[in-house]
Amino acid sequence: MKRWLSVFLLFLLIGCNQIPKDRLTAKLFLEQKGYKMVSYEGHPENYELTSEKLIAMPYMMVWGLQQLNPKSYIGKMIHVEKFIVSNHPLSRGNVVVNVFEVEGKPVGGTSIPYSDSNFVMAGGCWSLEGKSLEEIQGETFQSKTFQEWRADWISIYGK
Repeated sequence: MKRWLSVFLLFLLIGCNQIPKDRLTAKLFLEQKGYKMVSYEGHPENYELTSEKLIAMPYMMVWGLQQLNPKSYIGKMIHVEKFIVSNHPLSRGNVVVNVFEVEGKPVGGTSIPYSDSNFVMAGGCWSLEGKSLEEIQGETFQSKTFQEWRADWISIYGK
């Protein structure tokens, strides 16, 4: 009986890390970027992108890290898929990435160095490619404080 219980637990553990078939697009998206999947961590969040979300933390930062115009996604459902990957420019170790999917297609995401503990690393998150807000926003951010950038962002994406 103990042997069967051990086999069952092994299959359960293996199954928990497998990617559901309808989530393989996100995995392929990451592999095309050169990242190697260590594990699939699940589906932490779905939300409708709204103007209210875009001007509130943490969504302001998360969408500020994208190389796309978030206005195109207002009113759409954002599905987040979480992975741990290696071979990422942000760290020599593993990196947690969240892939944003809209209508089944990856449109962006975020990354953060992986930590065995459950605390958030200082400095927040980076773009899917490991770039900072300053690098992504480029000219929009140059010679501005964060508060000035934030005020501009709110004037563009607020109601």
